Amino acid sequence: MNILFLDMDGVCNCLNYLKWYKAKFHRKYPNTSEFVVPHLAERVTTICTQCDCNIVWSSSWRELYTMEHAKQLFNRKGLPGDRLVGFTPSLNTYPTNGNYVPRGREIRFFIFNNILDQPITKAAVLDDDPDAGLELPPCCKFFQTDYENGLTEKLMHKVIKYFNTPVS
Repeated sequence: MNILFLDMDGVCNCLNYLKWYKAKFHRKYPNTSEFVVPHLAERVTTICTQCDCNIVWSSSWRELYTMEHAKQLFNRKGLPGDRLVGFTPSLNTYPTNGNYVPRGREIRFFIFNNILDQPITKAAVLDDDPDAGLELPPCCKFFQTDYENGLTEKLMHKVIKYFNTPVS
């Protein structure tokens, strides 16, 4: 099974769109906790469709939703809610001797403790924070976005190429 570990801020939304929205409508985006840019959501959907992959939500937003409500949010915002199969654990909520647990370790934990109904063959991480690329296992590749632009078309094609290249 192919898995896309998905962050939201800096992937499915971006600073440039917020600036455009404010300039066009002369007000701030109404609900930034559900801020998803339509063309960025469409790019995530394209990856999932062309690569037959499911989504594990690694965004901090995952702490605000149940699975049912997260799927509803995805569907409302143009993301493929039917492909959402899990959330990474929030390891920073556990005692860590004052050390921050990088998102990459949460992703690694999810992969090694896979409770999905199939093994994970390939995984990609979409995140604007470089800590999501730390400590990943070999079956997983990090693709870093940036908060100004989110998931670009060029990066979308790199993720698609990665998933569609046979495992050697």
